Amino acid sequence: ISVPQSEEQNPSAKDGLLLVSSSPSTKTTSPKPLHRSERPHTLPNYLKDFVCNTVAVRPPRSTSPTPSFSSGKSTSLEHYLSYSKFTNRHFAYTAALDSDVEPRSYKEAFKDPRWHAAMLEEIRALELNKTWTIDRVPSDKKPIGCKWVFKIKRNADGSVERFKARLVAKGFTQVEGVDFNETFAPVAKLVTVR
Repeated sequence: ISVPQSEEQNPSAKDGLLLVSSSPSTKTTSPKPLHRSERPHTLPNYLKDFVCNTVAVRPPRSTSPTPSFSSGKSTSLEHYLSYSKFTNRHFAYTAALDSDVEPRSYKEAFKDPRWHAAMLEEIRALELNKTWTIDRVPSDKKPIGCKWVFKIKRNADGSVERFKARLVAKGFTQVEGVDFNETFAPVAKLVTVR
């Protein structure tokens, strides 16, 4: 490899000759370390009391972080958060949030008798209000499907008030002009309520 050198670096460059050293170059470049910002980072005020996870039992006072990222298992955030400053009521509330799980499908909900009772209550309420009438579907029409939505309603202390199940129509499958012509939502204005 010939490297162009100035006359000052190589005295024989005037004659058109270039001397190249046969000794291997030992100069290696080390990667530059990443530069971290030295600007102080502070959380916004609305996030200062924010808790990221819930726990079922109060963790011990001194826990050392034992992440297991390489094994593929999920790591618990309770190793990184301190619950020592929570009041007992707040801690009980966060623990209660983790105790019951809201089902995502009908199959999951039907296995639990509490959700089964909530679904029966919703069906009874819809029938009592005469929400629908049963008719034959014309052959050229497709009926609108429905879906169950499940929610746990809680009291202020975190205890379960009730298991709420709602049967909702999948209205996004409707086409304007084919399935409906106009929509109406009975909403009261605050100025009319006295």
